[in-house]
Amino acid sequence: MPGKQLTYGRLLGVLLCALAGPHSVSAETGSSGNAPRFLGSQSCATSGCHGGAGELSKQVTVWRQYDVHFQRPVATLTTARSERLAQVLKIADPTKDARCTACHAPLQTVPVERLSPDVKITVGVSCENCHGPAENWLLSHTRKDYTHADRVHAGMRDLKNPYVRANTCVACHQNVDSELIRAGHPELIFELDGQAVTQPKHWRKELD
Repeated sequence: MPGKQLTYGRLLGVLLCALAGPHSVSAETGSSGNAPRFLGSQSCATSGCHGGAGELSKQVTVWRQYDVHFQRPVATLTTARSERLAQVLKIADPTKDARCTACHAPLQTVPVERLSPDVKITVGVSCENCHGPAENWLLSHTRKDYTHADRVHAGMRDLKNPYVRANTCVACHQNVDSELIRAGHPELIFELDGQAVTQPKHWRKELD
């Protein structure tokens, strides 16, 4: 809710719900019969998919080279300011403590059984943090006969929906635990349209 501070426990709960996708975790199952797994950004990054150099396939390249979500969130945890915050909060290592990584390296908050062995949990905000765990939709989402609704039904987050898109972002961009604020964490201001305009576009214009 705008303007309301979350406790750490509630923040983590909201974030995990966002990571899980638009359906409840119990309603989604992967190949193991459990909640679908995160496969990692490398599963999207081949040259024939989203890791190419062409105009229609350069999404991962744009994200890695220009988008602050890639490495900046984790790098922020190694700054002098983060070190001071950690001292105040008695955090031994902000790059590993869930109070920090919940937003700065959110794949670290995902249970290990939901992570593919190839997932790199040290990246910042990765593809699946926004688009949802890919196990159930990675192979099918490129099918020519698949509609957008089919992809969403398979577990891909419906980021065309402004409400879904906003809720994917606000867990970290708008709500900061009050204890972190008192320790010196900057208050965050989030405005969906403005940030979408300034964010380097890794999506095609016709999807705007």
